[in-house]
Amino acid sequence: MIANTIYMNKDFELKSDFINKAKTFYDAEPETRDFADGKTRDVINKWGNDHTEGMIPEVLTEEEFSPIAVSYLLNAIYFKGTWAEKFDKNNTKDETFKGYSAEKQVPMMRQEHTFNYMETDDCQALRLPYGNLAYRMTILLPKEGKTINDVLKTMTAETWQNYQIMGRAIVDLKLPRFESKSDVNLKPIMSALGMPKAFNPGLADFSNFCNVPTYIDLMKQVAKIKLNEEGTEAAAVTVIGMEMTALEPSEPQHVQFFANRPFLYVISEYSTGAIFFIGQYMGD
Repeated sequence: MIANTIYMNKDFELKSDFINKAKTFYDAEPETRDFADGKTRDVINKWGNDHTEGMIPEVLTEEEFSPIAVSYLLNAIYFKGTWAEKFDKNNTKDETFKGYSAEKQVPMMRQEHTFNYMETDDCQALRLPYGNLAYRMTILLPKEGKTINDVLKTMTAETWQNYQIMGRAIVDLKLPRFESKSDVNLKPIMSALGMPKAFNPGLADFSNFCNVPTYIDLMKQVAKIKLNEEGTEAAAVTVIGMEMTALEPSEPQHVQFFANRPFLYVISEYSTGAIFFIGQYMGD
């Protein structure tokens, strides 16, 4: 499920062309509110909670919410999928997970089955389909002596496409059962990716947005994922706060895939390869 919305401070006005595009392309219906009414932050948090099935109960903290903000733009994604091949809970045992800084005991699920699998110089790659086969999780497990950063350095649109073309293997799979949360400030990330002007009051140009000059004062994402024997439940809410400025199959091989060290995971749609969630599990 994907949802979008816009909360607009009553003291400002969105431009009609922006409203039309928001409704047409994002199904986002703007709502005008009095940001100083003491209730707007609760309304925003309730929207996030409702559109993530309760996984993200708080989008904005009291410190982050600004009653003089021009607007808050929100995007929510919620995903729940059951493994096509579920893990037997009786096979889950506490085992050692080798984090970069320390080792710890984690509940490790286990099964042996035929999955899509491939290897590169840096990692083992495994694809786990969900029940309807429309979505799958791809796990990139760095090889011994390699790190997640080594894998990320090689990640391009082309290499991601290569991960979509895997052979088949009978896999002895161990995978941690885990729950992970994150709250990430996206401003430095997006600046580094090429949009620093958007966060600069003197340089930002959102002249098609509303009736006053604006810049992005807040950009963050709150996310949560639960992975267990049944499947995966994941949710994320991204909020932007605007302020005024002045291969061919071969015979199956038999391999081991023991995710007992930090790894990457990607949830993507089957037909397009579009990525819905990407994260790393460090054993925390």
